Amino acid sequence: MSADRSSTTLIVAELRRQVDHQLTAGAATDTKAAGLIAATFALVALVAPRVQIDGPVGAAAATVTFGLALLTLFELMQAIKPRVKTFSYGPNAKSLKEFLGDPVEDLEIAMVDVFAEARDDNEDALEDKAESLILGIKALIVTVLGLGVMLAGGAIA
Repeated sequence: MSADRSSTTLIVAELRRQVDHQLTAGAATDTKAAGLIAATFALVALVAPRVQIDGPVGAAAATVTFGLALLTLFELMQAIKPRVKTFSYGPNAKSLKEFLGDPVEDLEIAMVDVFAEARDDNEDALEDKAESLILGIKALIVTVLGLGVMLAGGAIA
């Protein structure tokens, strides 16, 4: 019995460690995305007053570049969307109350299931956050290229 409890305790500890690591990874993604959002706003704020739209080609270039900036912001915001429904921190405190008076082994086995499910759910959420961050970075790069085209074409003074 103590060997089972020992292995269960080790599994719970390892799964908890993995969930904690996922939380740290999520926070790091949030920080990167927030920094890129600030950089995108700064870039737009610096360039927008200098845009000179001369004719339909300049208007099209400005519209496409502005749309790319909006796409960049949208994707980066998706990377830092709230974790309320997408991220799990482990067992629900209310559900743990059901185990009051039960053997410790029963609680530990239930926690293995909950932490394993939380870990899997968090992997999906982290993957979504990473994809949004990468798409936001790609959109930002294309936005900067669009600004370069506008600058070369004389649409930015």
